[in-house]
Amino acid sequence: MAYNRFQYWVKGPRHRKLHKLQPIEDKIKNGDFDWPEDVERDYLNQKRDLERRVEAYKESRKGASRIDIDVEITQQFKKTRVTLMKVQEEMYLEDEKRLQAFKDELSNLFRRL
Repeated sequence: MAYNRFQYWVKGPRHRKLHKLQPIEDKIKNGDFDWPEDVERDYLNQKRDLERRVEAYKESRKGASRIDIDVEITQQFKKTRVTLMKVQEEMYLEDEKRLQAFKDELSNLFRRL
C-alpha cells in the first residue's frame, strides 16, 4: 500500500496484501479488495468525538449569542473538521484504487484464458 499521510488515524494493524503474482482467489480470500473497515471505524469515532466536543463547548458557552458561538466553534475546530474531510476523501480515493486493482486483476485473469 502506498504512503498514507493519514495513517495515524488507524489504531490497529493494517491489512497486508498478497504479492501481485498470487492468484486472484487467494487475494479475495485474504481481503485485498475489501473496504477498509478499520479506517472507517476510526474515522467515525473521530467524527463522534468532534461532535461531542462541539456540544460540550456549546454547553460551556451558554448565555452567549448563537452567532458568536457558531463563529467560535468554526474557528476552534476548523483544523479537526478539515482533517476529517481529508481522511474521508482519502478513504474514497483508496476505494477507487482498490476497485481499479480488482478490475485490472480480473481483466488479466480473463485475458489469459
